[in-house]
Amino acid sequence: MVAEDYPMIEMDDAIGRVIEASSSLSPQVEEVELIEALGRILMDDVVALRPHPPFPAAISDGYALCGETRPCRKVGKVLAGAVFERKLLTGECVYVATGAPLPDGADRIVKIEKCQYGEGDIIEWSGSISAGADIRAVGSDHKEGEVLVAKFSKLRPWDLGLAVMAGYTTVKVAKKPSVLVISTGDELVDNKDTERYNPQCQVFDVNRVALISLFKSAGYKATDGGLLRDDYEILVSKLHQNEHQVIVITGGGSVGEADFSQRALISGVPDGRLSFGRLNMKPGKPTSMAKWADGSLLFALPGNPVSALVTAQLLVLPALRKLEGDPCYLPQQIKCTLSHDVSSLDTRPEFRRVSLHWTGNQFLASDTGFQRSSRLTSFRGAQALACLPDRVSLGCEQLSKNTELPAILLEGEQHLFSTSDPHEKIHFFPSSDQVKEQHQPRHKALLLTLENNFNSTVHTTQNFARLLQSTVFLEDSKDRITQYNIKRVFNELPADIRLVLLLADLSLNGPLEEPRLLCPRQAPGLERAMSRALQDPLQRPWAGIINQSTLVLALPSSTLTAAFSCLRAVLPALPTILSDLSSELSPSSTTHQ
Repeated sequence: MVAEDYPMIEMDDAIGRVIEASSSLSPQVEEVELIEALGRILMDDVVALRPHPPFPAAISDGYALCGETRPCRKVGKVLAGAVFERKLLTGECVYVATGAPLPDGADRIVKIEKCQYGEGDIIEWSGSISAGADIRAVGSDHKEGEVLVAKFSKLRPWDLGLAVMAGYTTVKVAKKPSVLVISTGDELVDNKDTERYNPQCQVFDVNRVALISLFKSAGYKATDGGLLRDDYEILVSKLHQNEHQVIVITGGGSVGEADFSQRALISGVPDGRLSFGRLNMKPGKPTSMAKWADGSLLFALPGNPVSALVTAQLLVLPALRKLEGDPCYLPQQIKCTLSHDVSSLDTRPEFRRVSLHWTGNQFLASDTGFQRSSRLTSFRGAQALACLPDRVSLGCEQLSKNTELPAILLEGEQHLFSTSDPHEKIHFFPSSDQVKEQHQPRHKALLLTLENNFNSTVHTTQNFARLLQSTVFLEDSKDRITQYNIKRVFNELPADIRLVLLLADLSLNGPLEEPRLLCPRQAPGLERAMSRALQDPLQRPWAGIINQSTLVLALPSSTLTAAFSCLRAVLPALPTILSDLSSELSPSSTTHQ
């Protein structure tokens, strides 16, 4: 089959297929020294091997006492890292430094600033000193057996500090997946091979350097697979020598006489079909993916450098993150506001390169000039890909200035969330007026997963929580939810739950017709918005009100991407809807009847 035999699919669908293909492969595990584990995905809980502190310790400099008998006679001192050699008796005290172990027999500490000194090492103090004062009890920071860092966490500096405190010297982490990058094209010349370069018909191969750098910047092992001629047999031979989990080919993905990438990808697929062969997007339409029998993922990206980099950002990086077990594998999305009109929208959705400027309350997006897919300078100054809708679905030819759009942050641009002016004075704490201005009611929400439909984990909950963070505080239900007990679950919802996300099989033969009937009030507008976003006639997301004040959104459990698409479609309307539902709730209501 060639590219024209594959339907063009939406980017949301393509990402979903990539994640599904990546999910079937479990991350490989290796054990590394703590100092080498920064940024890696933890594959086993870090559990405290001992309590901390392991001994009762002084919180501040002072004198350790045995009871409150006063005055006391000073009989010694204990500095950090030392111990007092005998038991402390009533009427005695010992000077202790911050962090020093409490002498045996002592039960409280009086701070130095409260003490008065008499003759002959006599210590007196003002006020009453209660038992346990200024002492860190054994295990008060953490107890033996306590989980300090959860499995699948992306390890940060403080996580590694906790691992040291827990008694670890090494941790088990996911191996970084490796990616092989191959360029194809008779018109290409390696940038080091200047003697062979013919400026009349050849260009330097940009893609290998750019893509290898992209993958390395994200922390992955990227290998140069070389520059190959437009030759099917050479390409297939190279692919079948593979020892990498991911292979990226650029060029040869279209329908020309010298385009062999799709055929080469199919050569290792058991059923002879690609996962997808064309994308409804600009730039990057001739993009393909296949999963081979050995589990490796192969991507054929367009030869134009801009198209290759855009599709690598949107498809290959999420695959690598998923293969590593990273729970935050989806592209990082923000909202931006157009700083200018955009005319002549394309017939396909477009990922336009834009620069961003933070104004204090929004990102202003400005495109980087002419957006041709061969024009790599359109990446110069770019920090994000603004997601422009196509003119057919939008029903008009242009977007006006101040239109709000989603945008995908380019790899390495997380610094955008810091202050925009390096010389601007940083205000660490908001004033009371700022708190009042910025405070928005946070509603409580609950994630329910219908049994046997979706592998809900704490990381699934975290992904939904990030999407909803400005609107609700999301919790994950620990109950087993089935079609037979869902009515009881709905009836017993806490009164302060304003939103329920129900992940389930929403196909025409799915089990959710009865729960839908439990909603006396339907929300057809939300249902239409979710259906349009999903674009799958076999799935039927629905929305309704239960218990007079709780909105239920039934989302498809087929893929996380499908559920996200539905939720994003109604996200702008949620704050108003949930606030209205809260206002309808009687102040005296504490439980659902």
